[in-house]
Amino acid sequence: MERNESIVPSITQLEHFLTEHNSNVVWLLVATILSCGWIIYLTYYNSRNIGLILTLVLNRLHKNGYIHIGSFSFSVLSGKIMVREIYYITEDMSIRIQDGFIIFRWWKMYNPKQKQHDPKAETRLYIMVNDFEFHVYNRSDLYGQLQELFGLDPTIIPPKKEDEKTRENGREQAHTNLESVKVKSESHDPSSSWRSLIPVIKVNVSTGRLAFGNHYQPQTLCINFDDAFLTYTTKPPSSHLDQFMHIVKGKLENVRVMLVPSPRYVGLQNDEPPRLMGEGFVVMQSNDVDIYYYMDEPGLVPEETEESNEEEASNEDSKLQDLPPCWGLDIVCGKGTDFNYGPWADRQRDCLWKFFFPPDYQVMKVSEVPQAGKPRQILAFELRMNIIADATIDLLFTKNRETNAVHVNVGAGSYLEVNIPMTVAENGYSPTIKGQLLHIDATSSMQYRTLLEAEMLAFHINACYPRIWNMPQTWQCEVEVYKATYHFIFAQKSFFTDLIQDWSSDSAPDIFSFVPYSWNFKIMFHQFEMLWAANQHNWIDCSTKQQENGIFATALKLFDNIVWNLTFILFLQGEGLDLHLLLPDCHPSKYSLFMLVKDCHPNKLNPESCVSADSQSGQKQSKLRWRNVTQEEAGWVECWTVPSVMLTIDYVWHPIYPQKADEQLKQSLSEMEESVLSALRPSQKMTDKGISPSGSSRQPVDPSELPPDKLRVELELSPDSQMTLYGPLLKAFLSIKVERSL
Repeated sequence: MERNESIVPSITQLEHFLTEHNSNVVWLLVATILSCGWIIYLTYYNSRNIGLILTLVLNRLHKNGYIHIGSFSFSVLSGKIMVREIYYITEDMSIRIQDGFIIFRWWKMYNPKQKQHDPKAETRLYIMVNDFEFHVYNRSDLYGQLQELFGLDPTIIPPKKEDEKTRENGREQAHTNLESVKVKSESHDPSSSWRSLIPVIKVNVSTGRLAFGNHYQPQTLCINFDDAFLTYTTKPPSSHLDQFMHIVKGKLENVRVMLVPSPRYVGLQNDEPPRLMGEGFVVMQSNDVDIYYYMDEPGLVPEETEESNEEEASNEDSKLQDLPPCWGLDIVCGKGTDFNYGPWADRQRDCLWKFFFPPDYQVMKVSEVPQAGKPRQILAFELRMNIIADATIDLLFTKNRETNAVHVNVGAGSYLEVNIPMTVAENGYSPTIKGQLLHIDATSSMQYRTLLEAEMLAFHINACYPRIWNMPQTWQCEVEVYKATYHFIFAQKSFFTDLIQDWSSDSAPDIFSFVPYSWNFKIMFHQFEMLWAANQHNWIDCSTKQQENGIFATALKLFDNIVWNLTFILFLQGEGLDLHLLLPDCHPSKYSLFMLVKDCHPNKLNPESCVSADSQSGQKQSKLRWRNVTQEEAGWVECWTVPSVMLTIDYVWHPIYPQKADEQLKQSLSEMEESVLSALRPSQKMTDKGISPSGSSRQPVDPSELPPDKLRVELELSPDSQMTLYGPLLKAFLSIKVERSL
């Protein structure tokens, strides 16, 4: 039989054929398959496996959190390290990065003699990050300290073992011993520092988000931006005693600060925001924001010697060493800047503040002055915000589920400065807030929208916090307004009353968290006008832009010293007060009023009569006064002038104890209640009637036995005031002295 021949050779035949011809095709085929597999592995699986290995190694070394690296790859030739899906999660915060890369330009020429603080130096390190998220949701260390302070069981952070404590103590001692050595080594040999190799670091972040909150808070504070271009460098410090100054410059695009409802919130959320814009309530937004962050690296406090004192006295530049290390942040807002705030936003801010900065109800310790050889101390953190373009500020509140607003337009050049002390003195610490708003144009959501126009409004707020948390606090607020025009109608009284009611908390006061405080206001108006609608029956036509309202105006050259505090004393003082009147064209008495003014006004003389020197000086003085709306050419009539006016309102209030059958009212108060409520004790007159402040013989009080509350109102005018129009009527109306019992 003939052997069956097939087209495909068998393995034995193929091996025999390759052996006869001494061929390596099989090995070539195997090498090709293995090479393809290796390329596929390097392309799709190598970076993920390296990321898995790095995740296991880092989590084994780092015990206080979880680190996840999805993929990791690097290229030596291009100096690039690429990463993807990086997570760093602890019990307090989390950092998430979708992907990014780091480029180290190792081929750049290194010059060890170059300037150490040169912002134009070569950028050898460049970092690119996509979809960056930083979330802070807890402060376990702080709450663990509060548990230990209040004597509670350590449920948040478990107690550390003795060996761990000894290790930490040893590390702290080693750190304190090597602290001075570290500072001296960096100052003597700057070329050995890493900053000489990498003087400038550039970071580009695409789509970033910062969040502060958790599911126990009704709202979460979020800061979103599209692109951020940051540059880190160093420069010489503000004082030669310090090492250097950290500098971070950056530009952020499409920045939005929002209050977003927390997902999976466990509580009831009955307080709705007045306005929702997108994901939540927008507190601040801007198209572009420039930031400038700086912080001095503190040096060591020098030892004082006689030689150094003589050198300091002879050298003027040595005065800079008295400057403390600087620490601050400058923010510049560009076009499209809007601010939104109000009672609802303030309640959410207070809720987040109490969670992340809970009070410990302890007496604050006075900061120690650093001794020679110790690091210098930063005294304050400074925050500055400048607005270089027109911006808007909306003050939003709710009344009967209806949103009301005060809309304010401000011009370029407005700024805000906040100074937060980092040390505590014997009297506590005093943060300050100051700033100014330029070219203010404020309107309200009422039908009569016009509210306030001013050229500039400057404010300065100083808060004094004592070292004891429940001691009385004093808040001082100074406001200066220049060239302002205020449009007043009676309906604004209810409008601002609703704003105050929405801002005040509806919860009952808690004696354990109550802190007495007082506000001291000082308001000064330079060149001030106040317009009053004087229509019959207070009916104002808001349907047309044509002026058909009778307006009564008050103009002052200087109006200052408005003082208000918790003693219910209101003091006002003004200079150069003028009253003006405007009647619309449709008013039947308008031309009769002009004829009356022409005949009765002392500064207006007939053309036929001669003009005296006194009248000319009076006319020149009246022309020098600033007028925005109440101009004579517009039809305003001056009807009363007084150089100075003073108004004093004094209100005396007597507290009445509630008549209850509770036996606690008859018992003596504790020492804690006596110290906290000492300011609310009845006066000496009530003590004479048998009411003891200490409560040792307290009995239910009859309200009829208490003296009535008193209200005293006094208005003093300067003797040289002139009633130029309707004199007897205005004199009878403005010469007020009221004293009555309520």
